[in-house]
Amino acid sequence: MKKYKGEARTKKQATLRAKELSDYLKKELGGNWKPRVWENLGWYYSVQLGTMNVNWHLNKYGCLIDNEIGGVCGMGYWDTGNVLFTNPKDAVKFAMKRANDFVKKVTDVCKLNTELISKKVKTK
Repeated sequence: MKKYKGEARTKKQATLRAKELSDYLKKELGGNWKPRVWENLGWYYSVQLGTMNVNWHLNKYGCLIDNEIGGVCGMGYWDTGNVLFTNPKDAVKFAMKRANDFVKKVTDVCKLNTELISKKVKTK
């Protein structure tokens, strides 16, 4: 995969970069990553797989797992935050670890609450 410096200057450049990024992630991680290009005082791009977005920012990659499929500016539940990566695969792994850690914590709380509720119900 090519190393880029700076943001894409044209729609064509952003489209080519997004396609290259989606092809790279398909090869490295599997899945059907979809390129996304938009204009907002400059040309930007990302790739999406389900609720996950990988984007190029400040000459590095970040990853966001959104609250809905196709979400762009929704609630980013797990992301790389200020931690950016030179390899997009590392950004995905980091965001996935954050998501999995959170799911484990929530699962543990749900189990504890279920146990407490069942004890409370039995004592009544």
